[in-house]
Formats: sequence, structure tokens, C-alpha cells
Amino acid sequence: MHTTIRLRLVDGAERRLGIASELYTAPSAIGTEVDLTHLWAVPGLVDAHGHLIANNTPDMLATDHDRADTDTMCRYAQAQLDGGVLLMIDKGSKTDTTLAMLNIAPSERPELEMAGRIFAPAGGYFPHFPVAVDEPDLERSVTAACTNTQAQWIKIVGDWPRRGIGPMPNYSEEALAGAVAIAHGYGRRVAIHTMAPDVPSMAVRAGVDSIEHGLFLTPSDITALGRRKGMWVPTIAAMEGIVDQLGPSSSGGRLIRRGLGNVAGILPAAITAGVHVLAGTDIVLPHGRVAQEGPRLVEYGLTDSEATDILTAAGYRALGREVLVPGSSADVTLFAHNPNNDVTQLQHPVGILRRGEWRLVPDGLQVVRTSPTDR
Repeated sequence: MHTTIRLRLVDGAERRLGIASELYTAPSAIGTEVDLTHLWAVPGLVDAHGHLIANNTPDMLATDHDRADTDTMCRYAQAQLDGGVLLMIDKGSKTDTTLAMLNIAPSERPELEMAGRIFAPAGGYFPHFPVAVDEPDLERSVTAACTNTQAQWIKIVGDWPRRGIGPMPNYSEEALAGAVAIAHGYGRRVAIHTMAPDVPSMAVRAGVDSIEHGLFLTPSDITALGRRKGMWVPTIAAMEGIVDQLGPSSSGGRLIRRGLGNVAGILPAAITAGVHVLAGTDIVLPHGRVAQEGPRLVEYGLTDSEATDILTAAGYRALGREVLVPGSSADVTLFAHNPNNDVTQLQHPVGILRRGEWRLVPDGLQVVRTSPTDR
């Protein structure tokens, strides 16, 4: 039986789409039509900086994660779906075995793009977590990741604090540019962790695709990143969580607080400049709860509609994925009230459609037409 659905988007526009074989199609004149225009539709929430291997930082660092537990990752993927998250970028772990999630049936997980092993030099990240890759080996390691794994992303740790010294760059700008050139040559994207000064500017000049955290991006960086439609995932809730862990008066806490002040100063300008600002849980917010970043984005100077876009459509645009059109995955997340007016509505989905199957059936689902051939 062919089904057509009628949707009302958060900008007020209405759309009719057919559903067949997990994909949207052109609407049909026969079959069942379901009217959902009493609700507000987005293509799905987007978690642009998540880690399916864990649900919190201690779990992330556990030594038994040298080999990922697929059952656990599937459970976290289900939690993402239950929150209305239908697209996720996994920004890496200590093992390439997490990439097995790309082979799980799409209906059982969000749409996924993933990094595998995270690259950092010895002493340049949490102990025993990343592959220890010193600068002379970075290009070779990136080449191996591109040729030997399914990873669509390369994740590099750009800076890290050293005891008694403070945060330091892990790689030179030249090394980053070389890694980016190799990754792009294989059709991969590069993301960089950076929470300290200087490295964000180096990463932008090197052509890195996505700046993770990026607390010390400068106005010039924002202009350059916007010009090439680069991505920035500030992970405000995660950064606030780290301040709480370290203590606001610690040296690290003071640095991150200063960086968050900088984020508040440049975030609205990033939207204006055309940067793809995105949101992520980063194992501080629970899986499926990326919408909790929305109120932080508003507190940091954005409108509710801008924050809603960041949490939904912006991620699809940044990755070049078409949504809510014939040929795209039959996905939608529905809300009782328009999140463009109140971004906290994104925390309360009332309907979730994934690959043409209802994961959460909306109340008041109205069938407005059934053709005689379907009776």
C-alpha cells in the first residue's frame, strides 16, 4: 500500500511526500494519505559530535574499549533515535572497531558518518586513548585510515595541556595542512579537537573541515571558515561540564571559561558569516539529548529559530544531504509546538519516523483518504 504524508515544516511551509521502500517518493493519487499538518516537522535532530562507544567520560576512557562492544553501541544508537536524532557524526574513539556500526541496518541507528581512531602524539591526549602518532607519522597514519577503514572522517587532537606548561599544539600548521590534503584526496573530511588559543587559527588556515569546541576562534577565522562553508561544533554544554569537573578556579577551568566568553562574542557573527554551526553531545549530554544544547545556544546570543536550525537542518546542509524530498530517507521528527518560537520544544518529540517506519507514533494521526483499491 502506498502512503502519502502531509507535513508542516517549522517555517510554515507544507509538503506532501510519498513513502515506499524506506524512501520518500513523489506523492501518489492512490493509497492512504496521512495528515500531520497539526504538528511541526524537521528532518531530524543532528548530533554532530557524538561518540557511540560510550555514554560518559569515564566509560570513554575505560581500557576495555580497545575493542568496541557492538551491542552497547547499538543501545546508544537506539537512544539517539528515541530522542529524535536521525543523523549523527561520530567523532572517533580509541579503536576502528566502532566503524562496524556503519554495517548495522540503517533503520536501527541514525544516519551515520564516523571517524575511527583518534590521532594525537604521545602525551597529547588522555593516556592510552588515541593512537600515538607523532608529527612525522601523521600523513602516513591518515593515509592508512583512508585506505584501510570505512571512516568518512579523520579526527585529530590539535592541542592538549602539559603538566606545568599548560595547553600546547600537538602538530604544526604544516602537518595539519598535509593531513587535510591527504584526507581530501580520498574524499574524507577532517575534524580537530581544539580548546586552547592559536590552534583554531592554525586549523582554519590548514583547511580543516570541522572545528570541535574551537573556544578561541577569532573573527578572522570565522570569516575564513564561513567563506568556505566550514563547520564549527562549539559543544557549549560539554565545555560547561568540563569546567564543573575541573573547578571554575582551576587553571583549566579559567581557560575554558575565558574561551566560552569568546564563543558568546563570535557565535552570532559565525551564523552571519555562513559558518555551519552545529551541535553535539560529546559524552557529556546523554545520547539522544543533543536538544539540551538549544537553550545554551540562545543564552550565547542566537535566536530560537537559529538554534533550531543548528540542531536540525544545518547538519544535513553541512554534509550535503538532501532531506524531505523524493529519493531521500523517509525520516522526520515531529513536535506539538513550533521550536522556531521555543527551542526547548526540540527536547519533546511527539512523532519519529525512521526509514518509513514509525518509531514514535504521533497522537492524532489522521488518515484523510484511502483509495477503494486499499479497502
